[in-house]
Amino acid sequence: FFVYMSPGSYWLQALVFKLLGVALWTGRLIVILDFALQCALVYWLTAKLSSWRAATAVTLTFAGFQVADPSFLTSTHRWDSATFALAGLCLAVSAVRDGRRWKWVLSGGALAAAAWCTPSVAIAAVVVALWLAVSRERRNHLIPLLAGAAAIGLAGIAALMATGSLGAFFAQMAWLRQNYSGVNVLPYGSIIGGYKALLEGSHGFLEMIVRLILIACVALPAILPPLAILLGAVMLWRRLGREEARELRDILLLLLPAVAALAI
Repeated sequence: FFVYMSPGSYWLQALVFKLLGVALWTGRLIVILDFALQCALVYWLTAKLSSWRAATAVTLTFAGFQVADPSFLTSTHRWDSATFALAGLCLAVSAVRDGRRWKWVLSGGALAAAAWCTPSVAIAAVVVALWLAVSRERRNHLIPLLAGAAAIGLAGIAALMATGSLGAFFAQMAWLRQNYSGVNVLPYGSIIGGYKALLEGSHGFLEMIVRLILIACVALPAILPPLAILLGAVMLWRRLGREEARELRDILLLLLPAVAALAI
């Protein structure tokens, strides 16, 4: 048992191979579904918080960033965990709006599935659970959320026990905790080779401008998340006392996991 992440994404890939056969197109199928679902969820979430016009613009921008670098569109645990986490948050937003307990169960299950793909993404589930726990009004939804998370967690543990690899899994998680960051972590916003390398060898003013525009595009994915959090906090503060409590809850529910994700 030696992998650089928890086994969720490997299980998904194995399931696709088992159902549809081992081929290049089946190996790519999961990331295609992840990307499609993320675009759909981004549109749905933005439309709920704003309008369909804003949702269209945001979704097209999101898709543009995702396909700008073809090497990014490879099947990895990051795609799977991001998709499950986004689905879990969208289910939570929907559950806040209509109070359906089964949506909290599915939300907990999706957030737990995200953690099975990338362990650190479990912070999103923790933040949502704390957000429910601190409010007496929302606390009754905590049990369905935890029930959904526990169901997926126990299913994963049962799968590991069935193959005799549970002990090896915990040993690998301990190994990752000590060794992963030393070889596979970059400072936030940095790129391999550094931004300075993108300016080296430029000739003339026009080429320098083109390269600076390129650097701005490369840096935007790192600039936009903290900017979105800052503007979301400003919007939340400006709307206090002037908006429906439901709208403020939605904004806060999305801001807290965003801050946690940025921190990790």
